[in-house]
Parts: sequence; structure tokens; C-alpha cells
Amino acid sequence: MKYDVMPLTRLIEQFARLPGIGRKTAQRLAFYVLNMPHDKAKEFADTILEAHEKIRPCAVCQNLTDREVCQICSDPARDHSMICVVEGPRDVMAIERTKEYQGLYHVLHGLISPMNQKGPDDLTIRQLLERIQQGGVQEVIMAIDQKLIDEINALAHKKKTVGLTPEEQVRQQKLRQKYLKEFRRGFEQQLQSIKVVDAKGNDVTPAKARMHKKVN
Repeated sequence: MKYDVMPLTRLIEQFARLPGIGRKTAQRLAFYVLNMPHDKAKEFADTILEAHEKIRPCAVCQNLTDREVCQICSDPARDHSMICVVEGPRDVMAIERTKEYQGLYHVLHGLISPMNQKGPDDLTIRQLLERIQQGGVQEVIMAIDQKLIDEINALAHKKKTVGLTPEEQVRQQKLRQKYLKEFRRGFEQQLQSIKVVDAKGNDVTPAKARMHKKVN
């Protein structure tokens, strides 16, 4: 007879569904959970359910939040004239850790990828253009290079802990300049491929976006 404890098997299978988790790691995690005190295991399970039930997209920037408008968008101390467009919520967390950027964000929840059959309608580009059309936005920057962000974060962390060498200080400045340059170039490329239409097929692309296309 095959040895099979169904609750344990199901727990292992659930962990194995997580990205980057193999069968052996799933087993290790499952046994770790089984060895947790009951109150800690319940707290762990309740935290998962709470996150799943309460976290939702911010009504303004589409970042994850537990309220209608996230803390960043509702913070009067932030620069509301600047929007940094990122691929996903993890990019927001990475940039926030640098404590260098003080503007707002817009989370696309993906990138335009014809190979993966992902177009503008699959992202939050319409919401972004609506924000631009409302006025008050003076600069939009694009942040999608995760390796660049990771290196900037690493240097920022080292600066706070042990300090940077003169060479690393120069490197940090160059990375920041490259970062801003790629923001702008990436956003220009995204805008050139965007056309917003209403239910009747009429072109309702915001004037600012159309003007940007003509300039480029």
C-alpha cells in the first residue's frame, strides 16, 4: 500500500505550485509548517487569507494596496508632477528602498510583448494616459531594467552601511543618469505603439500622447 497522508500531500502540492519551488523544497516547507505551534500556523494561514482578501490595485497608480488610494498617491509630500512607470509592484518596492525618488508611480502589471500576445489593452496604459490627460503631470519616466535597479539598490545599501569608494560613487552617479535616460526612452517607445479607442472605434488617445508621437 502506498504511503499517503492526504493533508500533507495537498500541503506539499500547494507549496510546489509556487514559482521557483521544487518538490524537495515544497516538502521541506510543508514539514516546517507542520512543526510550527498551532497559533503560529493559524497566524500564517490567516495572513495569507487577509492579503488575498484585502490587497487590491490602487485606484490611481494601480500599485497594490489595502485601501482605495495607496499611501504614496495620497502623500502630499510626494512630487505629484512626476510619474515613474514600472512593470510591477516589486519594482516600486525596489525603487522605494533607494529613498532617492520622491514622485508618484504607475504600475503597468506587465510589458507590451507581441511574442507573448500581450498588448496595450492587457496592461494599465489606458489608466496612465487618463492620468496624463487630467493635467498636472510634467514628467513621465520609465523604469523596467531590473538589473540596473538591483545594482543601484546594492550601492545605496552599501553607502548607508560601510560607505562607497570614490570609484563606486562615480559608478552610482553614472547608474542614476543611465536609469533616467532609459526611463524616458522606454516610455517614448511605449507611447509610439499606443492608440486608445472608445467602444465606437473612435481615437480617444489623449492629446499629450498624440503630440509626443508627432515629435518623435
